Amino acid sequence: MKVFKAVLLIFVLIIGSGCSYYSGISGKVVDSVTGKPIEGAIVVAQWTAARGWLGEQQRELHKIVETLTDKEGKFSLSGTMGFALDPPEMIIYKEGYIPWRNDMVFPSCNIVKDHEWKNNVVYNLSTMTNKYTAEQLNQFMDSGIVGYGYAPMYNKIHNEVSYKSINESRTIRDNITK
Repeated sequence: MKVFKAVLLIFVLIIGSGCSYYSGISGKVVDSVTGKPIEGAIVVAQWTAARGWLGEQQRELHKIVETLTDKEGKFSLSGTMGFALDPPEMIIYKEGYIPWRNDMVFPSCNIVKDHEWKNNVVYNLSTMTNKYTAEQLNQFMDSGIVGYGYAPMYNKIHNEVSYKSINESRTIRDNITK
């Protein structure tokens, strides 16, 4: 009973102090039509915290982790603990598929509250169609991910998508000026 009370007291102190704890997460990524696993999808999660004075606060990166899905479409990411952390932001991306984020919806970038961020969830990715532009994809992947420079795999993909977006914009501009 004493151990239970001690654990409960520690838990209450952690919660009361503004300390945030997020456990690790694992899941599976599949094609939304076929249900087959998607190997090599990049999964990135980041935690940020507000820093600075009221009215002049900025988001500061606390932790970012990334991994690739295995041949069964499975992944696992570690969690984190820190003071006054924002809920994690997660993005799943595989070329040829519409990216999945837990904080917004593609292509509108509309904010979503309480989107799935749970353990052992199956994430369904839909095939990307020609009706979406590289610029929309770039904006969606760039929005809110402050730590992509600290995530080498995501950074590489982000740069490739940005490059496609720039080339697409140049093509459109060149066609207009002709």
